[in-house]
Amino acid sequence: MKKYYLALMMLVNCAFFNLSAQQKKALTLEDVMKFKQIRETVISDNGSWLAYSIKLDRGNGELIIQSSSSERKYSVERGIKPIFSLNEQWLSTVIEPDFIDLDKSEKDRPRNNLGIINLKNGVTETIVEVKSSEFTKNSGWIAVHFFEKKDTSKNAKPKKNIGSRLLVKNLTLNFSDTLDFVHSYSIDSLSNYIAYSVSDTNKNNNGLYFYDLKKKIFEVIDKEKNSFIDGLKWNKDQELLYTKTFLIKDDKKDSAVVYLWSKEKSNKIAESSQLITDWYIPSENTLNWTEDGTKIFFGIKPVIKNKKAEPEKNKKKNPYDFEEILSKSEIDVWHWNDPLIKSNEIKEWKSKEKFSYTTLFDKKSKRIIYLTDLSIPNLIVNKNNNVGLLSSEIPYQKLKTWDGNYADYYVTDYDNGEKNLVARKLSDRVYLSPHGKYVLFFERGDWYIYSIKSRSTKNITENVKANFADEDNDTPSEPNSYGIGGWTKEDESIFIYDKYDIWKYNTESDYISCLTDHYGRQNKLTLRIQKLDKDKQFYDKQEQILLTGFNHKTKSTNLFSANITKKGINTLTNENKKYSFTAKAAKSDKIIFTRESYDEYPDLWFSTMKFENPIKVTDLNSQLEKYAWGSSTLIEWNSIDGKKLDGAVILPTDFAAGKKYPVLIYFYEISSHRVHEFNEMVVNHRPNFPFYASNEYIIFLPDVKYDVARPGYSAIKCIMPGIQKLIDLGWADPNGIALHGHSWGGYQTAFMVTQTDLFACAIAGAPVGNMTSAYSGIRWGTGLARQFQYEKSQSRIGGTLWNKTISYIENSPVFFADKINTPLLLMHGDEDDAVPWYQSIEIYLALRRLGKDCIFLQYRKEPHHPRKYANKLDYSIKMKEYIDFYCKGASQPEWIKNGIPYNGN
Repeated sequence: MKKYYLALMMLVNCAFFNLSAQQKKALTLEDVMKFKQIRETVISDNGSWLAYSIKLDRGNGELIIQSSSSERKYSVERGIKPIFSLNEQWLSTVIEPDFIDLDKSEKDRPRNNLGIINLKNGVTETIVEVKSSEFTKNSGWIAVHFFEKKDTSKNAKPKKNIGSRLLVKNLTLNFSDTLDFVHSYSIDSLSNYIAYSVSDTNKNNNGLYFYDLKKKIFEVIDKEKNSFIDGLKWNKDQELLYTKTFLIKDDKKDSAVVYLWSKEKSNKIAESSQLITDWYIPSENTLNWTEDGTKIFFGIKPVIKNKKAEPEKNKKKNPYDFEEILSKSEIDVWHWNDPLIKSNEIKEWKSKEKFSYTTLFDKKSKRIIYLTDLSIPNLIVNKNNNVGLLSSEIPYQKLKTWDGNYADYYVTDYDNGEKNLVARKLSDRVYLSPHGKYVLFFERGDWYIYSIKSRSTKNITENVKANFADEDNDTPSEPNSYGIGGWTKEDESIFIYDKYDIWKYNTESDYISCLTDHYGRQNKLTLRIQKLDKDKQFYDKQEQILLTGFNHKTKSTNLFSANITKKGINTLTNENKKYSFTAKAAKSDKIIFTRESYDEYPDLWFSTMKFENPIKVTDLNSQLEKYAWGSSTLIEWNSIDGKKLDGAVILPTDFAAGKKYPVLIYFYEISSHRVHEFNEMVVNHRPNFPFYASNEYIIFLPDVKYDVARPGYSAIKCIMPGIQKLIDLGWADPNGIALHGHSWGGYQTAFMVTQTDLFACAIAGAPVGNMTSAYSGIRWGTGLARQFQYEKSQSRIGGTLWNKTISYIENSPVFFADKINTPLLLMHGDEDDAVPWYQSIEIYLALRRLGKDCIFLQYRKEPHHPRKYANKLDYSIKMKEYIDFYCKGASQPEWIKNGIPYNGN
């Protein structure tokens, strides 16, 4: 432990350097850990209150609840996930355990508590060991569901299907009731009832009950020994859906029956015997309603016979019984013609086991209507009452290995289950209109609309002089669309994006026009609609909408507004900063937004939609005042082949023209937009930019534009002239330049040092070293083969290993390891689920064999990015020590000089 403490203290103790007149100090990693940041911002329905969590990278945070019209402010230590009651008189918050306890095992970790805050006086009631809570819609009550009691005995086994205590608390009267052994509960929208299912230890009282919030009594709906009730779902008419099953051997559940209950009657609406042969209703089910409450969705599954039958009890053992011997074999057979490769099939098995096929019950006709099946399994629903959108990837499963994801799409009629094909083999997102009149899809550079009524398809953009496919696509795949901004009421219009502007297509008149009147393209602004209400599916016909606009010249992002009935936009903000929409009050025009830049924290601002006299409501930016934070600027240069490029440059606080500084380059495709972004203050796998800037480094974040089949050289041709620009400006010390990248950036870092000796050192995190072996590697997180990445995606080779052999070799660092003269630090987690960690081993062993300077940091049991805090901190310390040694001539740490012997730990 001493070496970590000493290393950290060295970084802490270097806090002061070249103190300026303002006595600004250098950031340490401890400062980074303690830096406060805002998370989880919410605003109450009328905009009278806002709440936000203050989080530290390491340490306990707090929840702040703040009035928007007065100085009233309350705080809750370790509070997260704030929820306002609809009447704005109460707030609930989850209270986390102390951060020291969060890394403990589930058995030893303390459970979450609940805080209920009275917004009139700030009084907080804390309730311990709470699993979930919910306000009633009328804000008069809160339901509090507790965790099951922990069994701390040595040989304790988890108790299956046993409920826990539910507290029903009146928020204005001094009254509460306790309901025992509650498994699940649901509050009706009128705040009259809480339906709840009971599952107790002896199973005698198992069943469904409701609690009458007005009479403060409970009544039995459906009680039966050994029953298990779940899936509670109300509609707006106070009708309740639920599933009922029975607990059989070992507390396993039988197939379920779907019931519909109201105060007047209870009906069994679907059971497995009513289904087609060899299908059943699973007990784990998601029940739902159409918006009008006339149709009910539930899931069904095919019967899957167990591969291995249970051995007969008391059967005489025969040592030569092949069937019994082979029943214990463990084998996966990889067949060349499998739809999915076995690793992907295994990864998807758990979700496949839980997956159910959506079916519908029509209350009026009393019929079960099959919407999905084995060949068309997926249903996309929205709030319309008539149709759903079906999709099937099954015909294209094999292509996932080397090409990408495709699906066929169909429309299904909820009245009869009839299916009609919309389009085949689409790769981009497909949209069902909110009112169920149209399907919108993108194919070969154009938008198409399918009319569900006429069953006809129309190209709606073929005559528009605009490009709706990604203009900057530099991968070997078909460019995707820029997406859409949503629909208007009654599906009358759609908002479609090109690179810069927003287009409005009228479905009735078949007319398309540029809503933003080409302002975006004329000013190189990417304009996008901000969704103010996440639950609203469409815009009203006269609605005022909020836009963001990203300026491709300055990299700033500002706010604009537009009226959806007329062309043009209004400018709300105009600064060289980044503005972001955060939240809007549901019942007023009050909004929360943030403003940030490299050296301005994104504090919360309060305003109306008109942006008149906005008020700053937080001041976390004051944390920066004592630190030598630095500043940011943009530079331009041309690549070797003449392409215009941009890069963000972060300069030290006391930057002096003519002084040459060590430079840290960090990159990942396009990075120049970070010039106006506040750097997230965390310790992780990336270098923390203010930390390095305050320790007198220049940080360079260059853009890279790629050529297919030459991704490695693309980094060289784009970045090297940018570095030369820094040298020519007199900013960069040419003998003190470090290169750093992770994942795709790690690969490019490893490649670049095979082509140049410019860098004093380089750090490659989770890199690919050999494209010829990585091509047929596995992404263990998904089980997918990596072939698609090279043929169609980020790795950008654009062909197979056999028709582009030379490209795979030419872009692989290991084949040019003998050209590397730059000290190289590799980092990889040995459970990386994206880039197989043996890729770093290949680079390391190649350089070791060649006698080259290379150190490999292997973090045990870590995925693509280190997650364990000790490992993140260790890597950050070693990263800084490595760069300081090679770029500043700092003393050489022992681990760089002689490594660290394995000691059995």
